[in-house]
Amino acid sequence: MSNEELQKLVESNSKSIQALTDAITADREELKQFKRQWRQDRRPVFEWMSRLAAAEADFYEAQAEHYNILEKIEEKQAQMPSQILDILAQLARKDEQ
Repeated sequence: MSNEELQKLVESNSKSIQALTDAITADREELKQFKRQWRQDRRPVFEWMSRLAAAEADFYEAQAEHYNILEKIEEKQAQMPSQILDILAQLARKDEQ
């Protein structure tokens, strides 16, 4: 191999190495951009998830309160027939007197 051929080979290799180095640098920068964007995209998702969890907690709290109120209403309705009978009995006694 002559000096000239060797020089051309070295230059070719140098250009290839530089192109690979540039490609690696570009890939690293692209990866940094991707990670940065991924973090930015992820942040709102977690914020939405926390809001959803809070809304879910509020929903279940309201639902529990609703069922408590229904239970109290049912208890009062269960007592009503005996109260009505007591009132009717008192009225009947007054009528008899």
